[in-house]
Amino acid sequence: MIQSSHAAPPLPQTGVRLRPYQEDALAAVESAEARGLRKQMLVMPTGAGKTVVFASLIKRRQAKALVLAHREELIQQAVDKIRAVHRGAMVGVVQAGKNDVWAPILVASVPTLARERRLSQVRQRGIDLVICDEAHHAAADSYRTIFDGLGVGDPWGPLLVGVTATPDRGDRVKLDNVFDEIVYRIGLLDLIAQGYLCDIRAIRVQMDNLELDRVKRTHGDYAANELNEALINADQPAAVALAVQEHAPERKTIVFTASVELAKETTAELAAMGIAAEWVSGEMPLLDRRAVLARFKANKTRVVVNCMVLTEGFDEPEVDCVVIARPTCSRALYQQMAGRGLRTAPGKTDCLLIDVVGVTERHDLQTAASLAGKEFAKSSKDPSEKSFSLMEAMQEELFRDPVTGRLVSVPVDVFKRSSLSWSRSRNGAWTLPITEGAAAAVVPGALMGFDVLRLNTKERKVEVVAQSLDAGYAQGMVEDLAHWEGSRGLTSRGSWWRQSTEVSDKQLGFARSLRIDLEELKAAHPDGLLTKGAVSDAINARLAEKLLAPYLRGRTAAA
Repeated sequence: MIQSSHAAPPLPQTGVRLRPYQEDALAAVESAEARGLRKQMLVMPTGAGKTVVFASLIKRRQAKALVLAHREELIQQAVDKIRAVHRGAMVGVVQAGKNDVWAPILVASVPTLARERRLSQVRQRGIDLVICDEAHHAAADSYRTIFDGLGVGDPWGPLLVGVTATPDRGDRVKLDNVFDEIVYRIGLLDLIAQGYLCDIRAIRVQMDNLELDRVKRTHGDYAANELNEALINADQPAAVALAVQEHAPERKTIVFTASVELAKETTAELAAMGIAAEWVSGEMPLLDRRAVLARFKANKTRVVVNCMVLTEGFDEPEVDCVVIARPTCSRALYQQMAGRGLRTAPGKTDCLLIDVVGVTERHDLQTAASLAGKEFAKSSKDPSEKSFSLMEAMQEELFRDPVTGRLVSVPVDVFKRSSLSWSRSRNGAWTLPITEGAAAAVVPGALMGFDVLRLNTKERKVEVVAQSLDAGYAQGMVEDLAHWEGSRGLTSRGSWWRQSTEVSDKQLGFARSLRIDLEELKAAHPDGLLTKGAVSDAINARLAEKLLAPYLRGRTAAA
């Protein structure tokens, strides 16, 4: 039940509370600037909250800032996150017909700003800070034109901070002539171990009839046309659809393919199996693409198949399956694809990675085993913990049974992070105890995203902590509170007391008074047992449901 021996400090009523590693990243920027570094890079995995970090940097410096992005989705994402972190800030957009150069904070399209007339207008604003989103693109001529035009690198020029999950480029073009130093880096496995990204289970699909040795390479990766032909000849769309049907029948799934043709054929194979699937590509009109992704977010479509359009700037935390059906030699590209499923969300326990890359014994072919990169295939910082080596952990092969033709696999838990036990009420709220007599809840926002609420069960009060966050960040904020207030031991699914069947008469009586079906709780246990943890979760969910009901009704009436 909701209890703890720790007193609760006041919580912020608006805005976003940074995680410890995000604070470390901001401190690294300040320290590097003191050392005279004016062109810095931060490397943080997909889902780590890079946008929150640079939005917080802008807020703290109160700078005239310019954020550079190369795609429509990234521009809007940056605008939304800056406004969430920096409440009341005036944020303008420079893109195509939009030219809000009056705003103190600008988010600009790189192709637009690289034009001399637009660049001159922004230069006159006197920019103090330049943020380069997805900074692995920064070696391109268009970026260099902007940096040179704004005086980046000059003694009195603006500070440049690039953020990326993947500093290595597939075409092997180096970034050290753009940035002075990577001033802060945190690894994928670090964030999974700390609970900020979700666990991964991996399945690898072996396609023996795929001949990649004959596929030429250009710019460090497979030539698109020849790769497409090889995958079509190997009937990869059918293999992908079968793998999804057998191993992710209920999961929200993104499939990455090597071509638009393969995306269409894979979608058709999935649809033939009765799976609600749609495809998107960069060639699709923007409004049509947005409509497909809106249906996906609303769970009207269960699988979205894409060709190189969802690797950046697409955040759907509830995605819990990613299918890599695009063989690549680029570790950066592989990490971008896999990273789409690593965000946390209430009720999400892990991400299933289905790796359909063919000849997995090739050393230069990126697979599940190379997801974290060789620099992360080491033991964790705590010597008492088991090594999180993907090279050792992901050894499972998925093969086709010669008799039945079925794809065969035994799921493997790659990471053993102990998740917290969230409770879900019947009105859709996810709750977690944070201190004595108090819990935090994640509920869908009135207009967009998710809101974080504090529930005072003693005084029967509901307080708004933060609004319009993405699901993963909302969950992370609540889990941070549980960690800081010392209640993680009470809420961890692995806690010893949760497995105990010695449920007190007082707890049972309280559960019955709330009309909790104890037999239903027994039926949900693998061994038909009634545990303290299950009863506690049910009580918390029912209390939250009652406390939130007036709040949710009032919000609906106001809308």
